[in-house]
Amino acid sequence: MRGFAAFALLAFLASGMPEAVGAACLIKGNINRRGERIYHVPGSKWYARTKINKPGERWFCSEEEAIAAGWRPPLDQPLSKVAQRLWLPKAKGGTGSMMALMGSPAGGTGRRKGCRIKGNINKRGECIYHVPGSRWYARVKINRPGERYFCSVEEAIAAGCRAPGR
Repeated sequence: MRGFAAFALLAFLASGMPEAVGAACLIKGNINRRGERIYHVPGSKWYARTKINKPGERWFCSEEEAIAAGWRPPLDQPLSKVAQRLWLPKAKGGTGSMMALMGSPAGGTGRRKGCRIKGNINKRGECIYHVPGSRWYARVKINRPGERYFCSVEEAIAAGCRAPGR
């Protein structure tokens, strides 16, 4: 076995997938700390670290199946063509626009006029929003993929960000 096939098999064996699911069903449906249902495809950034071990988490045989069941792709990675076609139009009220979802030009970290809330990605891959005047606002830089500006706290929360601190 070579490349992706070997990686997928090793990830499959290491993940504890029940045999009844079948070898073709390699997409992991994970529920994060905020209760968001996110799917991960083999080879993606968080696939190897994602475990299916909590109630409600499950396996999918295709991205189409995951999206139809109400799961979303991770937002800190480029969207696949399937996610762009099936998930993105539903994500922001049918706009079908990556700009509407991300708050910046596709793949960029641009700032829309009047939008001052910063959404950055921490070391754990979580999106944290910072409002002007808050403790870390001046130190937070928006310069990595997935980081962006928001126009409201509600918009940041809808994109999967949380407030700083726990």
